[in-house]
Amino acid sequence: MMLQEPKNEAIKSDAGRQYDPAAVFAEIPHLAARICGTSMALLYLIDGTRYAFNLELLEVSLWEVDFWAHTVVQPDVLIVGDTSQDVRFANNPKVTSSPYIRFYAGVPLITAEGQAVGALCVLDSVQRELSQLQLDALQGLSRQVIAQRELQRHFSDLTQTALQCHQRENSRPYAEGEYLTVLEQVQDGIFILQGSQLLFVNQPFAKMLGYTVAELKGMDFSALVAPEDRRKLSHTNRRGRAKVSEPQTSDFRLLHKHQANPIRVSVKVAPISYQGGVASLGLVRMIHPGRLVAGRDGRFAVPALPDSYYDLLTGLLNHAGLLKCVEFAIEQSKQQPSNGFAVLFLNIDHFKRIQYSLGYRLGEQLLVAFAHRLQTCLRAGDPIGHLGSDEFGIVVHHIKNIADSLAIAERLHESLKVPFLIERQEVFITVSIGIALSAGLQAEVSSRLLLQDVAAHQCQTKAELDTTANGVVPLRPPARRLKDLPAQQRPEDLLRDAGVAMYSAKAQGKANSQVFNAGMHTRVLAGWRLETDLRRAIQENFDLSSKTSKFTAHSKFLLHYQPIVSLTTGTIAGFEALVRWLHPERGLVSPTEFIPVAEQTGLIVPLGAWVLREACLQMRWWQEQFPAAQQMTMSVNLSGIQLSQPALLAQIDETLQYTGIQPSCLKLEITESVVMDNTDAATAVLEQLRDRNIQLCIDDFGTGYSSLSYLRRFPINTLKIDRSFVSAMCDKAENSEIVRAIVMLANNLGMQVVAEGIETPAQLQLLSGLQCEYGQGYYFSKPMDSETAGALISAPSANFGG
Repeated sequence: MMLQEPKNEAIKSDAGRQYDPAAVFAEIPHLAARICGTSMALLYLIDGTRYAFNLELLEVSLWEVDFWAHTVVQPDVLIVGDTSQDVRFANNPKVTSSPYIRFYAGVPLITAEGQAVGALCVLDSVQRELSQLQLDALQGLSRQVIAQRELQRHFSDLTQTALQCHQRENSRPYAEGEYLTVLEQVQDGIFILQGSQLLFVNQPFAKMLGYTVAELKGMDFSALVAPEDRRKLSHTNRRGRAKVSEPQTSDFRLLHKHQANPIRVSVKVAPISYQGGVASLGLVRMIHPGRLVAGRDGRFAVPALPDSYYDLLTGLLNHAGLLKCVEFAIEQSKQQPSNGFAVLFLNIDHFKRIQYSLGYRLGEQLLVAFAHRLQTCLRAGDPIGHLGSDEFGIVVHHIKNIADSLAIAERLHESLKVPFLIERQEVFITVSIGIALSAGLQAEVSSRLLLQDVAAHQCQTKAELDTTANGVVPLRPPARRLKDLPAQQRPEDLLRDAGVAMYSAKAQGKANSQVFNAGMHTRVLAGWRLETDLRRAIQENFDLSSKTSKFTAHSKFLLHYQPIVSLTTGTIAGFEALVRWLHPERGLVSPTEFIPVAEQTGLIVPLGAWVLREACLQMRWWQEQFPAAQQMTMSVNLSGIQLSQPALLAQIDETLQYTGIQPSCLKLEITESVVMDNTDAATAVLEQLRDRNIQLCIDDFGTGYSSLSYLRRFPINTLKIDRSFVSAMCDKAENSEIVRAIVMLANNLGMQVVAEGIETPAQLQLLSGLQCEYGQGYYFSKPMDSETAGALISAPSANFGG
């Protein structure tokens, strides 16, 4: 096969133009700034190419790297509401001086292979917030950048392939056949057109339209084009006959063999020589693959929406489109009160883990397949939306009661028992589903809650009923339930409520469904307030870039210390450092309440670093003041998030150097589950800690995996028996046998044993009889402040009677 004019050098020049992003990308920052309403924008590619709007760019500077480097390491939008208050950007020269950037939002540019190639950012000199629609648009622009780069790369590859075939034609009589073989391997749709007749199509193009390759060969291409786009096709053909040598790109809607709705595609065409004549080589990529349009059942009309209300990846409605359908459903239910509806909010469980395993390209294929699976499970009149990442929404009409909505959710759960086949890999997924009901149905939920409160109230006052003179006590249902009665519903509130119920379903163990009630919203608000207060407390109380803590009168963190006692001698062997949060309004907040929030939000990293440093400083002070503290150890808990931090070892080294305590006096406590989540990575970190002579302890032993084969691999010094085993020792003989087995296991592996939660003399006696070395619990002492602990160390009679 030979390419028509232009010849070799012209072809190379054309390929070079295909790789020049300037013409394509120059307007992207301007468009992003206009959409988001910001004064500045920046498109930064990892090869150093930059495009800016309203920003002066000279040579590549550190301030740019500072912003986009934080963006490309995460898969989602990075939003910084106030850069001056964010430790990552507060010292950036563009924050501290002109143009005084205060707001930043950046989207990473991620290729189909999962590689970060840059970032698209919007910036402003004033604080602001972006709406969900603006965020969706920003992400859409980032996908368009990647899609255009991929399209240029693929087409350039095809052009280069064609050029190689041209160069080999004189020596290879079957070059044309070899060229077609190459085109068969291309993953995008490929066709060769002579006039309007299809002479060649590859399998991906045939599959895209639901045909076989044999069915498409010889077909008139215009018959595949939707009637409303055939005029555009005629215009494209006229340009081709005018001998336009450069490749042409057009968008068409092509008819699918089995689907009622056309498929939107981008077609890029270049002139070639084929079978002795002039032909066109076409590259086809889907824009809206398999768009799912609702409202075809004839019973419930759904408003027609423009393209901007549809998701580019799945073809489903986007966030704004689904909100329009919820708004329409609300209006319809007002006109027909008996026609209830439900909004379902779906989240794919552990999708990030699946995506990291498969890669971004296959992860997106899974999302598209999941979108089609939803379509097969629902009526055509029930709109479906892709709300972003792993979240989907559905508006289900003709719901009579709560049971109807739960039945639909159960049908969705059942459909996911069949695995997805993604490029020959079976992938099983589950979803958590939140359900919010229309006003009339929500009243049913509120009524049920009222009845539950009445029943609870009756139980609580049964004793009163038995003692009153007339035998009747008026029921007083709690007033808070009256707030659950539905008020005027708004689309965004319904979608929010469904999302709240979805998170409640996740908290129940995932792969289940929950119907929204007002109590869920109250709990979510309480959790949000707790997280907000925790963030503020961490920012106010200490700055880890300095060597000293900065406490305020508003909120502060404290360390309490619980002694670990030798059961043989009764002396103090060390302490465990336990963090406490003194809230300005609530007083001491339980660690069981704020530590999980810190772990979920990543705040455990700065908080844990502060705990480590403060505990080591305290131990150093005790060792300087009290000879009895010289050989004591300080135990500090290490979370899984901390263990996975690349800077953990450097942070520990810096802490040991600054505080001056011996590494052997530091004992890090890690739970079984943390170690087992990523055994290879955990083992590597633990071995480096052991090499530093830092002691390592498995906390809550017996409640996790308890795998002996893995336990031998880990460089552990101590096993800490979980308090649940200790508290049950006196109840049944087999419980004490479990403790005996753990003690024997530790002895055989050369490890020490600490029993947690000792509260009675009987428990202490049993543990001593089992030759458990150390103990900890309220029997010896509750956690105490540093002053009380110091007095305990210095006391001549600091002995608990071993």
